[in-house]
Amino acid sequence: MDYQELLNSVKNEFPDKAIDIIEGLELLRMVIDDTVVTIGEKVNESFSEKQYDKLPYYSKLAEEIETYEKNLKEVIDILDIEDLELEDKKEADEEKEIPDHDQYDQLIKVKT
Repeated sequence: MDYQELLNSVKNEFPDKAIDIIEGLELLRMVIDDTVVTIGEKVNESFSEKQYDKLPYYSKLAEEIETYEKNLKEVIDILDIEDLELEDKKEADEEKEIPDHDQYDQLIKVKT
């Protein structure tokens, strides 16, 4: 079972846990975003102090972090249970009976 199948199984079988995982991963993404901002500040500081040798290091670090952030986003998207809610709503809508307006009109006429 690959990770996508695993995540889909968790989403389908344990949607409440999928929500918990998403919330934790979203928090992690926020911390990662903040870390990238801090790296940007370090780049500016290094540049203003003419420490140009540090710029490639910080650039590579930010690039690597972005890769992991994209992976987190993919996991979050797979676990997103809104898909399940939309599917459930669609199925419920399909199960609803369309009222027969002619029959309703006939009932009204009978009563009057």
